[in-house]
Amino acid sequence: ISINATLRDYQIYGIKWLRYLKDNNFGGCLADDMGLGKTLQAIAILKETKNSIVIVPKSLLYSWEKEIKKFAPNLKYYIYYGLNREFQDGILITTYGTLRSDIKKIKDKKFEMAILDEAQHIKNISSKIHKAVMLIDAKYKFALSGTPIENSLSELYSLFRFINSGMFKSFD
Repeated sequence: ISINATLRDYQIYGIKWLRYLKDNNFGGCLADDMGLGKTLQAIAILKETKNSIVIVPKSLLYSWEKEIKKFAPNLKYYIYYGLNREFQDGILITTYGTLRSDIKKIKDKKFEMAILDEAQHIKNISSKIHKAVMLIDAKYKFALSGTPIENSLSELYSLFRFINSGMFKSFD
């Protein structure tokens, strides 16, 4: 695994699991407690792509940038946020709010991978954010969450509706 970090066994296992899912055309949810390296594991799998999108809460936007610079300094990425909303080559990193606002532009782009950080932001299937992420055109879809099920199974359904659309015919 080519990343500038000493990985713990469970992180190596997590990266191998994400790669296995990707290699078999599945999406997945990496659910782990805060501070155990979900971002690091996601960056490792992103290194295997050239054109992907990462959607994060606004509070984590620049944390992702810092982590990429630290662990994968050669990974080409750009922040799509604020006044800087032009498409470039590399990994697009944006916020849920920006995605919701710019979905008409973003939905026409094809991505190799889409990663949702703090994926509980899409737990309400009738929200504009959930509807926006469902329009992302990506071959592989992954969700990162410290809280995959906060209150109900409907929240888990909303994640897997994004991750592996078509897996469930309906909520019922």
